[in-house]
Amino acid sequence: MDASKKEKHIRQQAYTLFKQVSQKSVTMDDIARHAGMSKKTIYQVYHSKKELFLSLLNDIIAGVTKKIEENINLSKNTLHEMELHIPVLSVLRENRMFFSKENLKGQPEALKAVEYFKNVNLRSFAKRHIERGVLEDIYRTKLAPENSSLIMLLLLERYVFNYSEKHDDIYSAMDFYLNGLLNDIGRKAYALKAGLWQTN
Repeated sequence: MDASKKEKHIRQQAYTLFKQVSQKSVTMDDIARHAGMSKKTIYQVYHSKKELFLSLLNDIIAGVTKKIEENINLSKNTLHEMELHIPVLSVLRENRMFFSKENLKGQPEALKAVEYFKNVNLRSFAKRHIERGVLEDIYRTKLAPENSSLIMLLLLERYVFNYSEKHDDIYSAMDFYLNGLLNDIGRKAYALKAGLWQTN
């Protein structure tokens, strides 16, 4: 197995483990066993478990950030943008163990990356989205984008990033969020689209 394939295989196996259980519970021995390699081979590629975890986390963040930007550019309007973001929310939910504050204890670099992603990247995207909705006369004109974007982050914490939360229905969070933003025109447009989103 060449070096690039070896690294890819290690990352795939480590990703599977980190996605399912706390990184604190995963050892390099576990990763080596799942990868079918010796621990020495793993250490030749990654110097520590922290380095491997951070690398995977950064890949997830970069992938999600890129996809959100693509969705914004591809979307026809505000509600279409939200529709395109549904799979992104599912990806974040699937990888929520990587974003758990409890799981990030003892990982200052990873915690810093997550906090920046949430409080800068995601909040910026939310603020731009709200401002777009107001301009398109879908959202209420008296909204304060800064405050509304903070509410979005709180909902993401509850429905997406919270590993202990049993509620898997992202649409409930979206309903709650949008109904606080939409004006009468927006509510009518959303009523036509919402059912389609949940069946696709």
